[in-house]
Amino acid sequence: MTINEIRANGFWIIGCSTAVSKYLTTCVICRKHRSNTQEQKMADLPIDRLNPVPPFTYSGVDLFGPWYIKEGRKELKRYGVLFTCLSCRGVHIETANSLDTSSFINALRRFIAIRGPVRHLRSDRGTNFVGAERELREAYSEMDDKSIRQFRSNEGCDFVEFKRDRCICTT
Repeated sequence: MTINEIRANGFWIIGCSTAVSKYLTTCVICRKHRSNTQEQKMADLPIDRLNPVPPFTYSGVDLFGPWYIKEGRKELKRYGVLFTCLSCRGVHIETANSLDTSSFINALRRFIAIRGPVRHLRSDRGTNFVGAERELREAYSEMDDKSIRQFRSNEGCDFVEFKRDRCICTT
């Protein structure tokens, strides 16, 4: 385009194409105008973000705190259990008395009682999550596997699965 404009004005310069291309590569404004648009490099979304499912079917969990509350004259330490919906980004907060496994399992039971069954539950590898995973796997292995499979197929839910990646995002 630039060489054609020079020729259209009636000039014929020997070695014009190399001089113009050298100038265009060093000129910042020309490089901005002639640059190609970049394509965003992004992986495909996970399947739990794409399926139209009820809220909190695919959830993430994390603990935060402590914060102090007053009960009578005593000041008690409590922790928050943050459940996030991975498909609609909804947030549900439960309280836990401590960071141990039993407190987390109780918070998980309250969450499931309110929000319904969870197909996949993702978390980081905190010690309370690892302990809960171990307890759930032990309880699962002790139960009647055939009746549990029948119940799961009727209800349409999988076993709670703890992933290694952290999926709690700021909302």
